[in-house]
Amino acid sequence: MIVQTLSGNPLTPSSERGASIVRSASPSHPSATTGVYIGAINRVEESAAYFPASPEGPHLTTTFTTFCVGDIFQEEPGPARGMCHIIITCRSLLWSVLSVLVSLAEISACLSPRWLSGNTGGSDSFIFPSSSPLSVHRRTTLGLYNRCLMRHGTIEEELCGPYAASFWELASTFWQATMIFLGVGVLILTMVALLAPISLCWQSIFHKSIFNICGLLQAIAGLFLILGMLLYPAGWGSERVENICGRTSGPYQVGACSLGWPFYVAIGGIVGTFACALLSTQAEQATSGDDVQDEIDKGNVLICLL
Repeated sequence: MIVQTLSGNPLTPSSERGASIVRSASPSHPSATTGVYIGAINRVEESAAYFPASPEGPHLTTTFTTFCVGDIFQEEPGPARGMCHIIITCRSLLWSVLSVLVSLAEISACLSPRWLSGNTGGSDSFIFPSSSPLSVHRRTTLGLYNRCLMRHGTIEEELCGPYAASFWELASTFWQATMIFLGVGVLILTMVALLAPISLCWQSIFHKSIFNICGLLQAIAGLFLILGMLLYPAGWGSERVENICGRTSGPYQVGACSLGWPFYVAIGGIVGTFACALLSTQAEQATSGDDVQDEIDKGNVLICLL
C-alpha cells in the first residue's frame, strides 16, 4: 500500500513511524510542495540527510523515515485469503451427488432407443434390407433418433442403430424440437455436474456463490427439459410411429405401443432437476454458516460437518 499526501507547507517529520520523503522549500518558493509517501516493509530503518542551501538555489532539507505499517493498518486475525477450504456438509454433499445423478439420468434417457415399444409384423429396410435375417421380427423399440429390432429364433437377437442419417430425417419436426430442447437442458446439467465436485473446495465464482449460480442454471435446464417433453408426444402422429404403434396412434396418443423406461426416467430427471435447484439454496446456507466459519477461523482446511 502506498499513500501520498501533498501539502503547500513544509513538514517536519517527528518520531512517528512512517515511510516518508519530506521536501520543504524555502518561504521564497511558496509553490513548492511536500510529498509524503508511506510504504510497508518488513523492518524499520531510519536515515536522514541534510543538504545545505547553495547560493544558486533555495534551502532544501530531505528526511527519510521508513517504517512498517502493520501496527497502523492492523487486520483482524483470520485464515489466509485465497486458501482452498474443503467444506463438506450433509446438504452440500446431497446436492452434489443428486446433481451428478440427474445429469446422468437425462443423458441415458436421451441416448436410449426404448422410448416407445411395439409389435410389428413387417420389415423395415431403412436399416436392415429385406434379405437380412431381421426382416421378420416381432418387436421394435423406437427412440428419439435410434431404434432396436428383435427377431424370432431359438436365440433372440436384438440389433440397434440409428434410423435417421441426419438431424433433418428424424421422425417428426416435433422430435427435432424435442432434441434441441433436451440437448440444451442436458448440456446445462452436464456443466453443473462438472461444477458440483469443485464446489467442495471453491464456494464462489467471481464473488458469486457457486451454489446459487448452479441452482439458477438447473432451473433453466428444467424449463428446457419440460418444453422438450411436452413436444415429444406431439410427434406420435408421424408415419414412422404409425408403422410401429398402428394407425390408432396420433399426437399425444401412443396407440398400440407402450412407453419405455427412458420416458419415465426423463420425467424423473426433471423433478430431480428442480429439486436440485431448491436444494442449492440450502447447500449455500450450510457452507456459509457460523459452524463453518468457526472451523475456518481455527485454520482447518478440511471441514466436515455431517
